[in-house]
Amino acid sequence: MRWLLTPGVVTIAALSSWLAKLAIRRPRPGSPDRLAPWGRLAAAGFPSTHSTCAFAAAAWLRSCRLGGWLHALAVLVGLSRVRCRAHYLADVAAGAILGYGIAWRVETIEKSFRNKERIHTYTRVP
Repeated sequence: MRWLLTPGVVTIAALSSWLAKLAIRRPRPGSPDRLAPWGRLAAAGFPSTHSTCAFAAAAWLRSCRLGGWLHALAVLVGLSRVRCRAHYLADVAAGAILGYGIAWRVETIEKSFRNKERIHTYTRVP
């Protein structure tokens, strides 16, 4: 059932990355600007949204049968973003950290809800 929450985790990761891009406004490699133009997400490069979403999904689904392959795929996504000069390595690393952090936080919230649900089922009075 964990896989049902994956789209939500990836959506939260993407929104968090976009908010960070709007706040930090670091331009992409090869850009002549010192700051990315205000409000243009495509011009901002820090953090990498591709990496954030890939690492969030890999961290969220790490316990599934293909968890190791998902981490390898997330690393390949990040390296491809550096290779095609869409991001600096620091952009990808920040995206990976952000993605892992979001997956960890959603997991702690989900566990707390599951524990509360379990407590309520045991404390019912007949």
